[in-house]
Amino acid sequence: MERVFCSVCLTYPPAASVERTTVHSNVRAFRDNEYAVWRCSSCRSINATEKVDLELHYASYPFHSLKEDIRLSIVYSKQLRRLRSVGLRKSSTIIDYGCGGGAFVRHLRGQGYTNAVGYDEFNPELAQPQRLDARYDFVVAQDVLEHAERPLDLLERLDRLAEPGGVIAIGTPDADQIELGRAHDFIHTLHAPYHRHIFSRAALELAASGRGWRLERRYKTMYTNTWIPFLNEAFYRFYAGLFDDTLEALFGPVDVARLLRNLPLTIWTAFFGGLASRHTDPMSVFRKA
Repeated sequence: MERVFCSVCLTYPPAASVERTTVHSNVRAFRDNEYAVWRCSSCRSINATEKVDLELHYASYPFHSLKEDIRLSIVYSKQLRRLRSVGLRKSSTIIDYGCGGGAFVRHLRGQGYTNAVGYDEFNPELAQPQRLDARYDFVVAQDVLEHAERPLDLLERLDRLAEPGGVIAIGTPDADQIELGRAHDFIHTLHAPYHRHIFSRAALELAASGRGWRLERRYKTMYTNTWIPFLNEAFYRFYAGLFDDTLEALFGPVDVARLLRNLPLTIWTAFFGGLASRHTDPMSVFRKA
């Protein structure tokens, strides 16, 4: 078996102890491609096997064209409440690191958080290096850590961005909640090939404590999982599965006819799906020493 190196715990686990599988992409342009992933037997984190051309894959990334409608406003309001619960104020400085198209930053500013800025290395309009020279009261990295080729370097960067006593909020998948034995049921969490390294809970908290961060809160479910009908993780999975199980299915026009043809499951997931979250995408909120 090929020897592998874990970029999360920086070890070479015994090849025979490594759990391996392949999974196809949940982005339409790469839907027919299979990507190899493996779980580290030391820290239980999940790693991508092959290197890929990330610039090519991000050139038409679905999340860069999110439609800013009432649905997005609702889930961003939930994200904002999480940050306010640990001290975010209108006067706070905040950076959304890995902000995609900047939609959450625009939401923050629209709510009066005028000191909010965004940075994303894959978005030319928002890859402004001077924003990385400042320090912030709040550093948000939602769905970012798992995309990094060198995740520990990214944690160091987040540490440098945070003021002493500042908050670092990391929303990232939890490898403990992913069953590689049925990887194709977890294609949206594995999100191949974009997700390079997915931390286990223990690995993330160990890396955080090693940098002097204190865990203040942990939210078990993604911020997009709400009690509003149709806005929950189970419904997203159900609806994508009615098509080709890609992200584009979620971002396109709503196919009402298809939902009506599957009315019992539509009703159950729309109204009660919030109870069926797999807890695959939690958020950990840390305080820097």
